[in-house]
Amino acid sequence: MDVEFETSKADLAAFQEAAPPLSYLKQYAVFLCLFLIFTGPAFLPYFASGRTIAGVVFLSIFSAIWIAILYQANRHERRKLITCEHLQLRLDPRGLVEREDHATTWVSWSLIEKTNAFPNVIQILFTSNAHILIPARAFASEEETSRFVQLAEQYRVAASELPATPFPSPTEEFYPAWAAGITQAIEYQNNADELAYVVANGVPPLKRPNIYLSSLHSLAWLIGAALVLAWGMANPPIDTNLVTIAQESRRFDMPMYIASVIWFVVSLVGSSTAIRWYNRSRMSTTFLTPRRLTMTAKGYLLQTAAVTHCGQWKNLKQVDQNAEFLAFKNQIDQHICVVPKKAFATPQLAQEFADEAQLYWQDAQQPDETELGDDVIQAELADGDNPYRSPHA
Repeated sequence: MDVEFETSKADLAAFQEAAPPLSYLKQYAVFLCLFLIFTGPAFLPYFASGRTIAGVVFLSIFSAIWIAILYQANRHERRKLITCEHLQLRLDPRGLVEREDHATTWVSWSLIEKTNAFPNVIQILFTSNAHILIPARAFASEEETSRFVQLAEQYRVAASELPATPFPSPTEEFYPAWAAGITQAIEYQNNADELAYVVANGVPPLKRPNIYLSSLHSLAWLIGAALVLAWGMANPPIDTNLVTIAQESRRFDMPMYIASVIWFVVSLVGSSTAIRWYNRSRMSTTFLTPRRLTMTAKGYLLQTAAVTHCGQWKNLKQVDQNAEFLAFKNQIDQHICVVPKKAFATPQLAQEFADEAQLYWQDAQQPDETELGDDVIQAELADGDNPYRSPHA
């Protein structure tokens, strides 16, 4: 059974039925809790020890910086809804086929947990907590919607009771001809820390730091700053003598100011390590299975035991590398492939493979000659009788 549709921003409200976002009240509560965790110890000691002016100053500075950081993070993490010219889903007894403009994905039923029906959207939920959302308008009637959900569940249950079969085979309808006979290939397997670090930090120029040393380093700075602030709280300012106040200020306030800045900076920088721990502990085993990446000038092919993803290079938003990884990122800023260079026999082979992938991707970003020709013709037609029009007219 096939279903075809085009997605648009108008579908966002329907999609939120299956994946409702946090309410504004809950978002504000979360932001406030995080603010108190990250910056509370850096300004509350001033109010507790009677240094009200300093407390107000640090509260204002930290609040402004915190709001700016959260605003940028919220913009970056907001999921984009891609408008596809054509999206096709096919239910097959062996799995689900998802075909987009420049990529096709085959997913075995073993990776699919359930198919849920909502009033305006159908959700195909994966064991990794990812999902595919289909607007109900893609179906001609409610009966067809129900038939799609029932058939998906029937295939899923039946597949769990049958031996696994190859999916897809090279003779599949959407399987690209160029994928046969590819020689540029690498087999690899990620560990949880590798993927957790890339999710939190992307692919920076340097190698990832040791998570245990990073945690101890951040903890040492935070403990030191907390001790200085506690020392300042234990010695509140004296209000009887202006000279004594100035002396006390030089003795206690300046170290507290430095400790407040240290706490704020280290807590923000160290948050990437905390996120790394969080992602590492919740990493689905689906992402840690053996994988095989093959590529040619026309596209790439990523294969696991349960998923096969094939795409043209223009399907990718970025192909990035550093000394440790080669990573592919799709159009909605998700890393679909993180290849550790240690999987190659030699560092030279790893670098050649990564450089080749980047060159393929860069070439795919260039407009086709036919597109350039069409643009020139349209520009010349728009010129009309302009004496300075293109000499190609």
